[in-house]
Amino acid sequence: MDYLVLGFAPGLFWLWFFYKKDKFEPEPKRLILKVFLFGIFISIPILIVENLAASFLWPLQTISFSLYYLFFNFLVVGPTEEFFKYFVVKKTVYKKEEFNEVMDGIIYCIASALGFASIENVGYMLQFGKTIIIFRSMTATLTHAICSGILGYYLGLAKFNKEKEAFLITKGLLIASIIHGLYNFVLCTRTLRLAVILILAGSLFFLFKKIKQAQTLSPFKDDQTIH
Repeated sequence: MDYLVLGFAPGLFWLWFFYKKDKFEPEPKRLILKVFLFGIFISIPILIVENLAASFLWPLQTISFSLYYLFFNFLVVGPTEEFFKYFVVKKTVYKKEEFNEVMDGIIYCIASALGFASIENVGYMLQFGKTIIIFRSMTATLTHAICSGILGYYLGLAKFNKEKEAFLITKGLLIASIIHGLYNFVLCTRTLRLAVILILAGSLFFLFKKIKQAQTLSPFKDDQTIH
């Protein structure tokens, strides 16, 4: 039980933090919970895909560990995890009437990401001990939220721009996957550790910029009756 509480606490905190940014028409908590729970379940297909890919790419380690981590993180981990987190939102709430502004894409994608990040935290603690959650709460968990939040912005735009829907979704997936892959690559190679802070700070700034833009685009921002 301790592992579950510690593993889920950072994810729930960041979910609350970003949920408060949806200030004009907050999404129903039941839908947020639904997406969060499905985010937990996608850990299974993600684990399968990443393990299979790791086995396939393993020979690269005989050439260079850096080359292996480059391919694995940029071509497997980033795209796989961001795709499945997007897939959850696309299949559960994307077509619902409650998804009625760009900001909703950000919030739902973050909910999906933090569901996955929370169960991932539990797995890491079982493997490396409870103290690792201190580091992961401010790095990996937040990174999951940031990457998928950025993707969610483009997903939100896509819903209300059918002509560019595929392009916007692809753009969001690409940006999120690159940031995710870069973060993981720096950690795995244990080089330029300061770069982790710079990646987090830069991507968080980019997400806040997208949140501001989404708020500006909200059709509810001038409705004084809405919280």
